[in-house]
Amino acid sequence: MTKNIISYIVIFLFTLNVAMAKKNVVVFEDNIATHKLVQGASTLGNFTAYSLKGDGVQENNKKWLKVWGVWKCKDTTGQRVKCLNFVCNRVQNDDWLVTNAIDLNGIPKPSLVLDYYSCYGSDKANDFKVMISTDFNGDVETATWKSLPFTVFHQRQNAESQKISLKKYAGKKVFIAFHVSASDNTNELKNMTRNYFITKVQVEGKK
Repeated sequence: MTKNIISYIVIFLFTLNVAMAKKNVVVFEDNIATHKLVQGASTLGNFTAYSLKGDGVQENNKKWLKVWGVWKCKDTTGQRVKCLNFVCNRVQNDDWLVTNAIDLNGIPKPSLVLDYYSCYGSDKANDFKVMISTDFNGDVETATWKSLPFTVFHQRQNAESQKISLKKYAGKKVFIAFHVSASDNTNELKNMTRNYFITKVQVEGKK
């Protein structure tokens, strides 16, 4: 009899724990895979690009240079997929790729899942930052941006994944940006050849 009571209690507590467990929810995803490589137009999923120093150039194979664009690279499994791509191309640049608004209201422990890698160039000449803002209104220069900590995955053969905590932004509306820049220093521009490949951008949490 005692064993049966204990068994019922264990089953009840397990069932209660499952019922009370918070579900994983995705509050933002990049939507890259659904976009085609288009001649004459840069399709960027749930992002908007801002180029503050010059326009981009598109090659015959539809790959964009000097601005953010959609291209192809290898994901974390080594499969060829569409990605968000930036090719510096040895020019002075100040380029931003900004997400649509991300509402973290009711998401107590949000995090950014970022799958990416980079190739070529030198660390000294290539500056890449993952930024976040709570007051962006369409002008990257007037918004307040803060850098998010992230691990640099450079000279890889395919993307690698990392999770970045957004806990301090829980309950707020945020914008996440990828920022690449190079000054007009001649020696720096000679080494400004880094390519960035982002295969997944997802903000998730529990609700």
